[in-house]
Amino acid sequence: MNLGLSEVQAANNQNPYFYSLIEDLETVDEGDRDPRKLRLVLRSLARHESQTLANAEIKEEVFRKDGVNLDIDTVSIYLEAMRSLYMIEEIPSFDPKSSLRIRQRPLRHFADPFLPVSILHLDKPSLRRDSRLSGQLFACLVERDLLTYADCFDGKLFHYADYRNHYIDAVIALPNGDWVGFNILLTPENLERSIKNLKLANNAIVRSGGKGARSLGVIVGTLNRAYQREDGVYVIPITMLKD
Repeated sequence: MNLGLSEVQAANNQNPYFYSLIEDLETVDEGDRDPRKLRLVLRSLARHESQTLANAEIKEEVFRKDGVNLDIDTVSIYLEAMRSLYMIEEIPSFDPKSSLRIRQRPLRHFADPFLPVSILHLDKPSLRRDSRLSGQLFACLVERDLLTYADCFDGKLFHYADYRNHYIDAVIALPNGDWVGFNILLTPENLERSIKNLKLANNAIVRSGGKGARSLGVIVGTLNRAYQREDGVYVIPITMLKD
């Protein structure tokens, strides 16, 4: 929705939204939470959007960056409050039933990419300077849409990572055991490397006794058309997800 705001007005408009989030988190479930600590946890999550960040790592980062020593139980309570308000989603790890040892941590992301933008008070120049964070925010956008599509097919959204450093950004698993895997890129510069990693992960699963993907694809932010490569991998622009 276009509110008719300039870039400066839109950036300034983020601050009231951020503080309204804090107010909601302070009192959800009749809780009594420290607004300063809530802000620090939110900022840590926003800096690590769409990553597998453990509670202990949040605690350590808040102490390192802000000098505040949070109790690990406090971090857990705050995260549960965020989940209860549907502010964050936790995407579980996909188990392909192979002999590979998989990483079990869930991938955390905000329900909408505007949330970390608001929390970190980001504007267009700052996003252009930080390509890593921009890519993570794009992944948040794609994962939000994939969650919706997975629900339409009674499927579930996962991510995949194993201890041999194979990874798949997003896996949609269907009730019949079929699954499709996607990597997510903001721009196509690293497309070949992403496809190589996607195929390596799938091949490793198959070699280790698991069921291979029904199809593989890379979702790209800046792309004009969708196509299927000779190796069978689909390259899909983000604009196709709206259909």
